[in-house]
Amino acid sequence: MEAFRSLGRNRRALKNVVRCAVRGEYSGPPMLRTSKPLRTPQFGVDILHDGLWNKGTGFNEFERDRLGLRGLLPPALRTLEQQASRVKKALDDLPTDERKNLYLQDLHNRNETLYFRTLVDNIDVMAPLVYTPTVGQVCMQFGNQFTRARGMYFSKFDRGLMASMVYNWPHNDVHVIVVTDGSRILGLGDLGVNGMGIPIGKLALYTAAGGIAPHRVLPVCIDVGTNNQSLLDDENYLGVREKRISGDEYYHILDEFMEAVYARWPSVIVQFEDFETSKAVPLLARYREKYRMFNDDIQGTGSVCLSGLLSCVRNSGGKLQDARVLCAGAGSAGLGVCSQIVEGMMEAGLNEKDARARFAICTNLGVLGRDDGKNGDPHHKAQGGLQDLHRPWINQGLSDGTSIVDAIRQFKPTVLLGLSTAAGLFDEKIVRAMVCLLLPRSTPVPWPSLARSLLLVSPPPLITCPLNTNTHFHPLLERGEPEQQACHHAHE
Repeated sequence: MEAFRSLGRNRRALKNVVRCAVRGEYSGPPMLRTSKPLRTPQFGVDILHDGLWNKGTGFNEFERDRLGLRGLLPPALRTLEQQASRVKKALDDLPTDERKNLYLQDLHNRNETLYFRTLVDNIDVMAPLVYTPTVGQVCMQFGNQFTRARGMYFSKFDRGLMASMVYNWPHNDVHVIVVTDGSRILGLGDLGVNGMGIPIGKLALYTAAGGIAPHRVLPVCIDVGTNNQSLLDDENYLGVREKRISGDEYYHILDEFMEAVYARWPSVIVQFEDFETSKAVPLLARYREKYRMFNDDIQGTGSVCLSGLLSCVRNSGGKLQDARVLCAGAGSAGLGVCSQIVEGMMEAGLNEKDARARFAICTNLGVLGRDDGKNGDPHHKAQGGLQDLHRPWINQGLSDGTSIVDAIRQFKPTVLLGLSTAAGLFDEKIVRAMVCLLLPRSTPVPWPSLARSLLLVSPPPLITCPLNTNTHFHPLLERGEPEQQACHHAHE
């Protein structure tokens, strides 16, 4: 009887030991650590059922004894390398990228250690499966394929409860939140709660490429309804089945959300992702001076493009303030990138008015220009008149509605930005106009060579910044999507 009591005491003592699922293969005496070990309240089979801690047959003999796993796993030990190799083979056998994404979602849910190990080791192959372009199709099928919740959802039905809801999240040390309202998902438009795939996919890349621990990230969807009628009619749609909230009610929901997350995690960074332009810009202005937050479409894309442009200017021997920028796209990304470049030009010595005069912004209706009636003034005569967001970007040297090709010939840009979701926007006519302007030459250049020289992609973004037109045409590409090559030269 005493033996059984002793066994019980030993087992209780074992449960009180620091339960840290060791990620490596070392099973000897404790080693000097440079970071705080992770602790889990789970023990035994609960560890295997928690994707954050489970690593399947990767638990070694020491861990199986210490964590109460002996007998709960097959006796064979498989290193993470062996398991990752099996995952890679399984992915190779699947016929479509959507099926591969679903396989990786399942792996993410049951074994995060193996999921991120595989993602880190094969980031060039797997990043397009986890995020763009595959995530767009996954978002469209979100309700049909939903199996397990990840992240948090806030809606108008949670008004007055968000300050307590945030404590339903099990982790106290959240560093990064990516939040969307699903109003402008990639080039797909309003996907409502289906847009949750974007924060999940982006944070997976932050963990794999940025080294942020998976328990320190939180994907969030603010569900304020959807104006997508096909989703409202879909029996498998998991969001609020109402038209989108707007006006003060919308901003009050966002205010309560921001107050709630910063009350629990005061040092967290909140990234706004894929909000429609009419909401993205005022939300950034509303919170940027109060909270540690940013809008990725406006500031993130803008900072990447500005850094690329600065590198191109430096390599070509030119000056940023001398650049002339033609931007195709006047959404949050397009105007955000242009705003960042304007700030860079102002740092280089220009005032804001002169900096903005070096930009020509194009929408699907043509250039934002003066209302002289030459092209019908489509922006000025649109229903509701000229948008407030577009007003500061009117180029007085071009007629409103001027085509991109004509704008290239008249404005003579040195930088071409593609920040629109319109596929195939930079066609042969546009590229030839740009190259003829920047690459004077007596020998005609065949279209395939021009296309390769600019590394045309569909959809963009694309940056070309050849400021030294006396020698080779050196294009520069910066894009948010993965691509096989970064640059081609016209004289290959």
